[in-house]
Amino acid sequence: MMTNERRRLVVEGGERIIDFNNKAFKPVPEEGIAMASDAMRRGVMYRYQPPTKEDSLTARFEKTFAEYMGMKHVIGTNSCGSAMYIALNIAGVEPGDKILTNAFTFHAVPSVIHHARAEPVLVETNREWGMDAEDLDRKAAESGAKVLLMSYMRGHVPDMDAVMEVVKKHDLFFIEDCAHAYCTSWDGRALGTFGHIGCFSTQSSKGMSAGEGGIFVTN
Repeated sequence: MMTNERRRLVVEGGERIIDFNNKAFKPVPEEGIAMASDAMRRGVMYRYQPPTKEDSLTARFEKTFAEYMGMKHVIGTNSCGSAMYIALNIAGVEPGDKILTNAFTFHAVPSVIHHARAEPVLVETNREWGMDAEDLDRKAAESGAKVLLMSYMRGHVPDMDAVMEVVKKHDLFFIEDCAHAYCTSWDGRALGTFGHIGCFSTQSSKGMSAGEGGIFVTN
């Protein structure tokens, strides 16, 4: 028998579905603590100090992440915001340029556009909280913007087939903000590999944490 009764919230005496604190930070694995301690004992505190720069923990991580993503180049940065700022510069963004971006996103995205002295053109979301491809098409035509900086806010992924059609139609330089989209794919293809550049975060609350940090991936 079907019913329209909603499930009671926990505060109303309903059953608890999640039995852990999903806001609590997870402890660093012992292997990670050992690697960090070893680096400090040896005094190897930055990437150019080991016998060769390829021997540094950062370089080894970049190589591993590149292999995982199937990308040619990975660069570690101090934040995802820095990775996005570098990407905007590579895209050739000039002061006053218009940048297509999510209306529903994290504040770092419009902040980095402002830092590049560009102007955000906000694209609406669909009912699944991803970027609306039809509005993207419309805003790209109306604004004349040539760069798309799209985030997968809270892990919400739009119809990537539709998005890529718009990207190709308007010849957009596509930058993906994957801070919330580790190990996420669309039709078997990893997010971060659709655009010209993918940007990830390793801040403490993200899927992979380095305390603070970011990752820049490209072919």
